Parts: sequence; C-alpha cells; structure tokens
Amino acid sequence: NRRASVYVPGLKKESIGYLTTSNNYSPGSKMRFSLDGKTVEKPLPFRNERLPAGKYDAVIINPIIGTEMKVRFEIKENRKNVLQD
Repeated sequence: NRRASVYVPGLKKESIGYLTTSNNYSPGSKMRFSLDGKTVEKPLPFRNERLPAGKYDAVIINPIIGTEMKVRFEIKENRKNVLQD
C-alpha cells in the first residue's frame, strides 16, 4: 500500500454540496438560477443536484400555468441541502 501525492499547478479544490427539492411542484415547473455567470434551468423536482457551495437566488417558474416564485437557498460544503417549498 504505497501512497503518492501529486501536485497539479493551478488546480483548486472544489467546494461543493448537494441540493434536493421536494416533490410538491406541478408538472412543467423549473428552477432558474445563475451559476458562474450563466443562467441554469433545471426541471423540478430533482435529487442530489451537485452545486458549488454558496448562496443562491433563484426563481421557480412554471410556464404552463404562468407562475413564478423567488427563492433563496444556501449550499453548504459537503452537505445534503433540501429546498423546502
């Protein structure tokens, strides 16, 4: 059992966590948020979505029924986080 360490210049440790949403969203619902300056849209519900740790402002939308709701959540490093509705 020999171990070796490898140094890779410029490689940063990624600080991530996981987000799960409830199943109480109507068909067609999506969550829209910004990640690294890009807009991300994920169909709801989802389970254990891997995201960088940090605070997020998002919008839950359903274009079928015309609803929109702002939400704020935090992803804590190495934790499973649950977004309650």
